[in-house]
Amino acid sequence: MDHVVYTVFGNDRQGKFEIFRRYSDFYALRELFVDHLAGLYIPPIPSKRTVGNTKSEFISERCFLLNLFIR
Repeated sequence: MDHVVYTVFGNDRQGKFEIFRRYSDFYALRELFVDHLAGLYIPPIPSKRTVGNTKSEFISERCFLLNLFIR
C-alpha cells in the first residue's frame, strides 16, 4: 500500500456527501487556514510519519485525530 485514504462524510446544501482524502490534503487545508486566518487557533493535525504509517493502530489513531481537526 502506497498511501492511506481517509473517508470524509459531511452535509451541505445539496445533502450528504462522502469524499476520500489523503493525509496531505488535511495538511494543505490546515496550512491554508493558518495562512488566511491569522490570529485564530487552528487545531493541530497529527505529525507526519514515514515508518509504520500503514499499521492499523496508527491509522486508527490518525483517523481519530483528523476527525478532531475537521470538527
